[in-house]
Amino acid sequence: SDLSVPADLTATSGAIDAGGNDIYVGGDFTITSDLTNAAAVSFNGASGNQTVSYAPGTWSVPTLDVDKASGSLLLCTNVTITTTACVTSGTLNVNGQTLTFPHGTSLYNAGTVTGNVVFEHLYSLVQDGWRMVASPVDGVTYSSLNTNFHTQGAPWANFTGGTATLQEADFAAQDWTEIAGADANFAAGDGYIYYMYQALLGSAILPATWSVTGTVRADASKALSW
Repeated sequence: SDLSVPADLTATSGAIDAGGNDIYVGGDFTITSDLTNAAAVSFNGASGNQTVSYAPGTWSVPTLDVDKASGSLLLCTNVTITTTACVTSGTLNVNGQTLTFPHGTSLYNAGTVTGNVVFEHLYSLVQDGWRMVASPVDGVTYSSLNTNFHTQGAPWANFTGGTATLQEADFAAQDWTEIAGADANFAAGDGYIYYMYQALLGSAILPATWSVTGTVRADASKALSW
């Protein structure tokens, strides 16, 4: 059945198998052995800070819920969300760790998220063509496309010549405008078009994943899913 721990939850040897049930933690969460098969882990300490430490490595959790009247949940380990993270109330402080949302996962934020988060999006269509792109977080540069894709037409791109493959909307002209200037940040939530090449010089590019790292927008009080 579900497990409710009003204070600290600590596992130093052996393993905890949650059997697909939920776990509610009112204090610090410290796993030096292992925790498996938890459906959701909810941190619901009424006040003060709570910490998450997971010694086996990156903690992979289907659903992480922060539901605190005040105070923060401080990550002391890298965390990967496999379905959903919900900040119902209180603060989720990434605390210099890596909080990753793979393709198809979601962040519901009705509280506060501090620190950088990582969102990943898989572009699986294997053919040349324009795609709509947008960054779900602040602080992501145009040049973040360079690693896994071919970019051109700007000083920050892989190839400075040619027509710019990244373009932004010009609402006055009801058209798209090439981004051919210096590197800058995507406006979080705004739509752009980007021309993706299936292959370049005989090397396959698509499918490929665009991974972005940045801060959750201050006005992102609903859901982020990419």
